Amino acid sequence: MRVDVPASLEELKDCVARAPEGFRLLAGGTDLVVHLRAHPEETPHLVDLWGIPELREVRREESPEGPFLRIGAAATFADLERHPLVRRHAAALARAAASVGSTQIRNRATLGGNVAHASPAADSLPALACLEARALVVTPEGEEVRPLGSLISGPGESALRPREFLSAFLVPLGEGWSSFHKLGSRRAVSISRVNLALWTHGETARLFLGALGALPVPCPEGEQALALRGVERRLALEEALTGTVDRTIPGRSSLAYKRDAVRGLGADLCDALEEAGR
Repeated sequence: MRVDVPASLEELKDCVARAPEGFRLLAGGTDLVVHLRAHPEETPHLVDLWGIPELREVRREESPEGPFLRIGAAATFADLERHPLVRRHAAALARAAASVGSTQIRNRATLGGNVAHASPAADSLPALACLEARALVVTPEGEEVRPLGSLISGPGESALRPREFLSAFLVPLGEGWSSFHKLGSRRAVSISRVNLALWTHGETARLFLGALGALPVPCPEGEQALALRGVERRLALEEALTGTVDRTIPGRSSLAYKRDAVRGLGADLCDALEEAGR
């Protein structure tokens, strides 16, 4: 096994350009370690991203379209859980980060790795979707900003082309409130059975369900239900969420469980909205 350890983004671009076919990018390594344990015969060529400061940074930037939060693709979930800018401007992502695995996993697992691995149960995906995040992708020709949905071609299948890699995620800044809720198989170190993320401001809302398919699923009926209050909102949201599950996974063996689970998440979301005075 060979490991290249670039110390800057420019060195990384050079390593990626020169690496042999089939090389692997190594960020936190939480998914790669599992894969190599299952395939000990493999001796991949690795390019380690851990020592590149540019890929770990979280900062506010300006653009002609307005301010945005630039989150490095190698930022860990522990970074995101604690970072004041993420907590203030992208609370759904901070909450999602706090729910990932164990403390040890959050200290190593990265946002870019979570997205590139393309697991349907990835907690970061609904949070990024509701925040309208876009991805900055480095290609052999330069850099491209791409929508989140273009990064995944199927369950566990990244749409990134050979020698492309994620550099950062760009989250528009503005007024609004966001939250993330998850139900897993146990209280800790849990993989999502279903999750949801919401961003809302005034009469506008973006609500996405995760762990139903390769990409987060929008729930427009749920967004409309959020305009109601009290018991009416709870009932309408419950109906909207279960309807989305029914349409998305008809005939799947987990349908009955996920219908019940998503109702519970709807109640949690309503509780959070009421606590926030919304």
